[in-house]
Amino acid sequence: MSQDDLHRLWQRLLTAVDGLPEAAWERQFDEVISRSFTLELPPFLDSDRDTFLSKALSLLGRIGQRPHYITEAYGREEDPGPGTSDSSDHRTLVIRIALFVAVSEPGRLYTVSCLRELLNILSELMSTGIDDMDYLFHDADTNFRIFILGIWFPILKLHLWYIVAHHVAGGYDAEWNRFLVLRENSELHRRSILYTKTNMRIPRYMCNWAFRLLLHNRASIALDFRQLFFRFRTFHDGKEARCAGNDPWNSCSGLHPLSCGRFQDKSLVLPEQSVHTEVCNRRWCHRIKWDIGSYDALSGCARAVRIDTADKANTSVTYMGGSGLTMAISHVWSHGHGGRPSTGMNRCLHGRFSDIARRGGCDSYWIDTLSIPEDHTRRKEAIHHINNTFFQAKMVLVVDRDIMSMDIADGHEENGTVIPYTPDTIPIPLLESILATFLVCDWNVRAWTMLEAVKGCRNLHLLCRHGHTLSLQACLRRLVDEGSIDMATMLLVAQHLLPASRGTQQPPSRDLDAAGIALVYRHATRKGDELVIWSLLTNTPPHATAVGFWRSMKGRKIHTGFLVSSIKRLRGIPGFSWAPETPYMRWPERTDPSDWEHSLKTMWQPRIAPSDGSGSRLAEITERGLRGEWLVYRVRPEIDYERAYNVRCAERGNPCLRVASCLTSWAPHVALIDAAVEDGAEHYRGRPLGGGTDTERDGFAVVWSEDGETWRWYGVFPWRFGGERLVMEVKEVVIQ
Repeated sequence: MSQDDLHRLWQRLLTAVDGLPEAAWERQFDEVISRSFTLELPPFLDSDRDTFLSKALSLLGRIGQRPHYITEAYGREEDPGPGTSDSSDHRTLVIRIALFVAVSEPGRLYTVSCLRELLNILSELMSTGIDDMDYLFHDADTNFRIFILGIWFPILKLHLWYIVAHHVAGGYDAEWNRFLVLRENSELHRRSILYTKTNMRIPRYMCNWAFRLLLHNRASIALDFRQLFFRFRTFHDGKEARCAGNDPWNSCSGLHPLSCGRFQDKSLVLPEQSVHTEVCNRRWCHRIKWDIGSYDALSGCARAVRIDTADKANTSVTYMGGSGLTMAISHVWSHGHGGRPSTGMNRCLHGRFSDIARRGGCDSYWIDTLSIPEDHTRRKEAIHHINNTFFQAKMVLVVDRDIMSMDIADGHEENGTVIPYTPDTIPIPLLESILATFLVCDWNVRAWTMLEAVKGCRNLHLLCRHGHTLSLQACLRRLVDEGSIDMATMLLVAQHLLPASRGTQQPPSRDLDAAGIALVYRHATRKGDELVIWSLLTNTPPHATAVGFWRSMKGRKIHTGFLVSSIKRLRGIPGFSWAPETPYMRWPERTDPSDWEHSLKTMWQPRIAPSDGSGSRLAEITERGLRGEWLVYRVRPEIDYERAYNVRCAERGNPCLRVASCLTSWAPHVALIDAAVEDGAEHYRGRPLGGGTDTERDGFAVVWSEDGETWRWYGVFPWRFGGERLVMEVKEVVIQ
């Protein structure tokens, strides 16, 4: 829809309500907006009409209430708590869109494109001519904003649900991430909304950092977390906070992974790195260790533990090559299942894992405790095989303390054995509680376990109480079909849990930028492991140094939108001044005030949060440096130095222009660059929103050059300027 069309629609809306009492204008708005959009339905049989109608009614009933932070931000009463909603609660256009989605098969590009375009039009409509409504009645502009948001949010939920349904039905499709990039909705950027959304009272037992990990994702701005909190409290209400060993009442600050005691506080990490099962007689249970001869007898493959070894007379396990009949185990050490082959683990755990593997039709299991030795040579070889280990595993078992505490028994017994629910029979409230717990559990915030989830996403199984397991993929299908839309769309901020595309013959991989964004806020204990994981995520040989990692990437492309962030860069490496030194988003350390250059670069950082850059232009990594098209503004010292301080917050100034103006004192050429959208000259706006007070969205990269042809990266700084925006042009730039 062009600007002229948008203006005509706006005039029709004003004409429709002119002279009407306040109580009648919403109905007129609803009629005009509903008649203004035409959607093309795919062909369907008359016999399917009732099926599609039932599906549409189901979708409308599962949308839930309007997000509470909208009404709170405008000083209105908060909507009722989470739950279902009736179709009569929705506007006509929302009902039509529900029918449109119900008739469309998953993966229909026309449908998802139409939904995105409609959302963009409504966003523009909300930002166009609202001041013209002042003459209608008191508070007309506020009522109009809430009315449009009452349409925009349900349609957005249907849009996100349709994307999730596509991923779950056909496997993760990275190309569909571009449909998450929507035109700016100025109402969602209101300080009152962002404050309300990012300062929600989360359950005491929920880790603030784990929740922030979800909130930092760009898709989170439109998500309503009440259902997540409600389902989480069902099982964990009343439990003490778990992030600080000496504070049972408060979770961690959520500002940094290392601010959480689960990463640092030794009192929260089980000192005994080989726990026992709940039914074990510890007096007679001893450790079993590796048979080094059996381990070294194999080569060129992962070492998996035979489930028919280590009987009562043996104190060691024997190995076989990992295969499609192996069960791979993914866990976090802080829960007591860690160790190395030389220290081993308790026999009762071996018995539990062997039993689960046997029930799953496996002949062996792989766990780092017994399969990754501590010496460098063997460890390097074992890590080299980790992608295939999890990809080809018949079953990937997720072991986490919180999930293991959840009982999925259906209350029946057969021959003295408790019968568990299956994904098809488990009650939806219980299923949503398990998934709510899973999204914020310790396992889901770590870097290594995220890698293992990506590679083993076809066959992830959750280990619950009494050794019962649930197939995650089957649970996700059930959630999409029958569960709350608010819970289903949470998968968009945890895409590593989505199943792989069908028919893939190689371990699932991520593009450079998508892999980097997945690691931005995740933690790996061993220094350098984040780069190893970054390599493995892209299906390239692992590198432990940033220089080696980026040199191996020559010839590959990366989204420019990913690079516009405050992540630390390589220094002193020709051709790679633009390259991130790490995927981590970390806070700068305090420095000596006399170190002028370092103070200048860190004074306002970290500010700009990264994104995967999907929807921005691509740049190629070449021998000369990074070559690509950017929006460019050449800094003019005689003008921009004054503009840098001519802002509303004089004590803070405009960081971007201040840094750039200072650089002109010694650099012949200085420029500001920003990522552009892939199909135009607009600024890329795919960066996360609502991440809290520690990040900002608007910022540019500062680059400098000696000859005006090849440039060097200096840093990314926030743009705070109350006047006109910079006029930037798309140009090809080579950054060394």
